[in-house]
Amino acid sequence: MRDGHRPAGEDLLADVPADWPDDVVERFERLRRPDGGYAKSAEGALGSTYHAFLVSLIYELLGRETPNSNALIQFLYDQQREDGGFVEIAPMKRSGTNPTAAAAALLTKLGAIDDDEARFQFGAAKSEAEAAPAKADTPLEVEYATGMSSSERDHC
Repeated sequence: MRDGHRPAGEDLLADVPADWPDDVVERFERLRRPDGGYAKSAEGALGSTYHAFLVSLIYELLGRETPNSNALIQFLYDQQREDGGFVEIAPMKRSGTNPTAAAAALLTKLGAIDDDEARFQFGAAKSEAEAAPAKADTPLEVEYATGMSSSERDHC
């Protein structure tokens, strides 16, 4: 180190014990909660959807599998709400964009969701056949589909 700076190309992990990834895994697993998720801190009582996503990414960077992934998958589905979205922690009622994105990415990464389920659960892009409007056969169905009565349509 010279002038408080490390020379370019220096191995920043040269002085770190070879088993440092095991220490990282051990520390993260201390954050694992009975709900299957990972808390944000040692004081946290509940798993966090977003933190579970981040921990899983770190495991991937370490070349490790996420331990007990079935419990994590169940945790994520327990975070899902009626609107199809996900919450950050279990007591929350309304789903949010960030936890939903984290859950969708993590469920996909863990192989716990397929393309058809993703399309259904998360509103992914539909195929042309699915996006085609339904055929309206009766005047009432036409009115419902267009929002216009037959007399209103006649004047268009």
